[in-house]
Amino acid sequence: MWVRSNTLKLSNFSAGYKPFKVVKNISLEVGRKEIVSLVGPNGAGKTTILKGIVGVADVFGGTVSIDGEDITAKKPEKVAQLGLILVPDERRLFPNMSCEENLELGAYLEEARRRYRDSLEVVYTLFPVLKEKRRQVAKTLSGGEQQMLAIARGIMARPKVLLVDEPSTGLSPKLVSSLLKAMNALSESGVSILFAEQNAYAALEYSNRAYLLTRGEITLTGSSHDILLSKSLISQYFG
Repeated sequence: MWVRSNTLKLSNFSAGYKPFKVVKNISLEVGRKEIVSLVGPNGAGKTTILKGIVGVADVFGGTVSIDGEDITAKKPEKVAQLGLILVPDERRLFPNMSCEENLELGAYLEEARRRYRDSLEVVYTLFPVLKEKRRQVAKTLSGGEQQMLAIARGIMARPKVLLVDEPSTGLSPKLVSSLLKAMNALSESGVSILFAEQNAYAALEYSNRAYLLTRGEITLTGSSHDILLSKSLISQYFG
């Protein structure tokens, strides 16, 4: 697939929706081939962080950089060109278009258009069901298949860093596991992943590192494996 140097870094980052500041002084980093999870309850600010990174939430302070280049508050189209692609929790598929037509629309950047066939092979390998249903209209897919299609469309843009908002929402445990395993396979190819997730156990099981967000601030960070092994931390933060 594609392997590129890619480090996403947030330093003292604050964002929200004017005039309200939702997240405050967030510092985090995602390295190449890393899967990093943002864990926290609904309303903690996870989505705001992802939207702030790609320029669709208001930035009140701090910096966002990719490979050392400051991209703070750049327009969304410029952020996408630099390799940061957001898969929103609403999915935003084109419901009356086929799976493959939705995927084709994901390859809108110049490099992505050149490598369309290669990318299509990648997503069909990660999500075989989408190949089986490539001519099926998106609105007729199951919830899990629609989530796969949304992530696959993001992959078609050939990201350096894929940002995924709440991938497990409304899905069965089996589908969540399948989806997160596919994300793990994607990261092994060189794509970094930052995803926001309410399902703490799933997030910790399938990420390398985790940041716990509470009321707009990071209250815990560390190795996902170590957090899972610590019964006291699990009890304190996840009940």
